[in-house]
Amino acid sequence: MKKLTSLLMTMALCAGLLTACGENTSMGNSMDNSMGSSTENSMGNTAMPNENPAAAPSGELRLGLGVVTSTEGSLAAAGEKPGSAKSRAVICAVAVDPDGIVRKIKFDTIDFNIPFDSKGAFTEDISQPVKSLREMGYDYGLSETSSIKKEWFQQMDSLEKWIMGKNVTDVLGMELDENKIPMTDELKGSIDIGVSDQLSALNKAYTNAL
Repeated sequence: MKKLTSLLMTMALCAGLLTACGENTSMGNSMDNSMGSSTENSMGNTAMPNENPAAAPSGELRLGLGVVTSTEGSLAAAGEKPGSAKSRAVICAVAVDPDGIVRKIKFDTIDFNIPFDSKGAFTEDISQPVKSLREMGYDYGLSETSSIKKEWFQQMDSLEKWIMGKNVTDVLGMELDENKIPMTDELKGSIDIGVSDQLSALNKAYTNAL
């Protein structure tokens, strides 16, 4: 039941992201025929994209969706100590041109946490909808602990802006530090969280693009 609920919410958010991406893509085409747990290698960067993604007719944009999921942090209940079923879905919707240049991109993340007792009964109300990190906006509270005092959605906005207009292969080759934080000078002061899952989701989205 928990897995199904999480899956349905993820699917709904993915559909919304893809719709938004598609609408912006169509607008851009009508104006000017152009136009906003990770897999890593030993160097700490995400894997390179599929070298032969599905081809699109010349001049048309391809839309892709990628989701990277993780249950890291889940804990079993032990006696009086409650357990926790955690799930995270990092989502990327992207529109690329025939040359692999990103024309539109959007990231979001869903964090899902359900506490339960040793009998498997939920210990908190799970009837309320789970918001994505973008939907939470300033309520997520990352700025309170961020070294640059920026919220999650603000940092993702900066990452998306940097990616726009670049080739997917070049983006996936971005140099990351030991904490998976971008080392490019253009993003210093804009991002202080790891982005390897976002790059993996982009890799999947590009590979799946149609």
